[in-house]
Amino acid sequence: MDMTNSNFLRQAAIRSLAGGLFNGTTAKARIANFIPPDLPKPTIPLPTNFQSFLPPIPQKVSSPLLPFLKPTVKPFIRIVSPEVAFMNGIRKEISDIVNDGIDQTLARVLPTIDSLGFGEGKMIKTAVLYIDIRDSSYIRFNRTPKAAAKIYMSFHRSMVKAGKRYGGQIGGFAGDRIMVIFPPTSVNNNRQRSNAVKTAILMQNVLDKIVNPMLNQKFDYSLTCGIGIDFGEMLVVKAGAYGTGNNDLIWTGDPANLASKLADEENGGIYISSAVYESMSQDLKDKQIWLQNVNSNVSKNSYMYLDLSN
Repeated sequence: MDMTNSNFLRQAAIRSLAGGLFNGTTAKARIANFIPPDLPKPTIPLPTNFQSFLPPIPQKVSSPLLPFLKPTVKPFIRIVSPEVAFMNGIRKEISDIVNDGIDQTLARVLPTIDSLGFGEGKMIKTAVLYIDIRDSSYIRFNRTPKAAAKIYMSFHRSMVKAGKRYGGQIGGFAGDRIMVIFPPTSVNNNRQRSNAVKTAILMQNVLDKIVNPMLNQKFDYSLTCGIGIDFGEMLVVKAGAYGTGNNDLIWTGDPANLASKLADEENGGIYISSAVYESMSQDLKDKQIWLQNVNSNVSKNSYMYLDLSN
């Protein structure tokens, strides 16, 4: 047999022994049987234990630092869907609104949307006026969208102008309804009530003498409106959402509620509460005719303006 092959067989036998194919106690006998008898016996010493071919096993090392070395624990990450995150965000904001207090300091000037922060409110004694179009649904169902838009634009433009004529400030729009607030004066609160009444009479005159003749001629339609006025203490807060720009002032309190209901009186016209009538200027009482609204479903102590100019 070729010596090259014999060396190959010897090396194969040794590698097999190192790989654990043979029992260490009978390694010599097995390796001798593995090699054909016509080959020279290996001259290299064969180990009696195959573990001598393996790398040494590291021993356990004791160290005073080992008790302080703790295995690293990966944090548990909870994946929240966008819908759940959205609902949780709203839940947090509404919880803050419901549970946090609202500043209710008395204001000497009329607050604006820029002067108030979220969660901040002001108490203010003021006269409030509401004007509302009667049966406005008739406009939407019986006039073209273009005609209806021009009717509403004429109403809002003229009433905003009239509302600011005697110092009123627009408190807000709600469809076909306009709210006008009269800020406190340094003289007395009676002027607020008188200015509110003057504004209501002016609004009615503008409708009767300017707006309705034009609308009647162009669209065959005339506006009928109700106007209500009350006076008292109200709370104003800023409402909306942070960072959206969709914010507005919300007025709450009995004066806003009563003025709104008086504006809804069935026959339209101007209606004022007893708090307004009793404190407005004497010339408004003497030069105008006011009838106690005893048939009112809103307030028996309210007064109706009787217009005899037509």
